[in-house]
Amino acid sequence: MSIGGEFMPGAVTPKHLTQFADELEVNEGFIIEIAKETIERLISSLDETTEEFRDNYGTSPILQRVSKIVRNRCKRALGESLPN
Repeated sequence: MSIGGEFMPGAVTPKHLTQFADELEVNEGFIIEIAKETIERLISSLDETTEEFRDNYGTSPILQRVSKIVRNRCKRALGESLPN
């Protein structure tokens, strides 16, 4: 599934969100607000999810890398990609 024609989540831009809103025939602000809320929820649950994974499957160096990548992409999306 794409968002405004973009299949890579890390590459979604405001243009894609606008196109997505047009495709759904909803207000662009609504889509942007959902995107912001989703990113904020992802950031807030990241530590707990990482701990749960560690508890279930053990410690792995990849956990820190994945957590860092997710956190950086979320912060970039909030800071650069989504209008205020």
